[in-house]
Amino acid sequence: MLIGQDEILGIIQSYRLCWICGRFSGGKTSLAYKLAETYLKQGYRLLTNNKSIWADPIPSVQLLNDGSNFMHAVHIYDEGGLYFKGSKQIEQVCSYAAKMDNIFMLPSFWPPTRAAQVVMVQPLYNLKKIGLPLIIYQWKVNMKGFRDEGKFYWLFPQEIYGIYSRRDPGADPEDIIKHVIQQTQEFVKREGGKSVPNGLFEVEKDLSESGVIEDLISVMEENIVTGQAMAKRNSKRRR
Repeated sequence: MLIGQDEILGIIQSYRLCWICGRFSGGKTSLAYKLAETYLKQGYRLLTNNKSIWADPIPSVQLLNDGSNFMHAVHIYDEGGLYFKGSKQIEQVCSYAAKMDNIFMLPSFWPPTRAAQVVMVQPLYNLKKIGLPLIIYQWKVNMKGFRDEGKFYWLFPQEIYGIYSRRDPGADPEDIIKHVIQQTQEFVKREGGKSVPNGLFEVEKDLSESGVIEDLISVMEENIVTGQAMAKRNSKRRR
């Protein structure tokens, strides 16, 4: 059960792109599935590179033929930070997210391009270590001239266990992205607009150009600041 669910889902619905960060095996992907669950109950389809009992076959997730041109799809790219290293990649895949009714979530230890970091979710406290089935999360919205943040809570996170496999490989993320680009081109065609760039998904090799180093430094600096703040709060509590 998510406490504060309406607020975080409203944020994701507004921006359509969310990076879920945190340590390895810290429950990032599980949270993505928990957040996706509400949308799936509303009739959305699921595209993911995990092997999941909720996932839809890639070819089956097409634009609807009811005149809406919606895809009604949630996308979960596990460790998406390894793939989305350039802003052009995000533009190709997410340009018409709202108009096509797509929602993208990137649970990833490695940071994606800054263009994918408008909404960031990270765990603050995992109380499972002391026997309480509760994880406290913080969300942040960071855009030029606008910042906002808040918290939500996941009670009984084990409820999502068994929905996806960490070991068995699922769909190739590049296959999913190629499919999404093709559907985006079809959407633009239906809307009578110009076609989007036809270049397929490519991982940038030059770390300095893709911003990986800068992203890693930024995350490290933020983790240091967060750690210092937590240490100060704990120190005050002891007193």
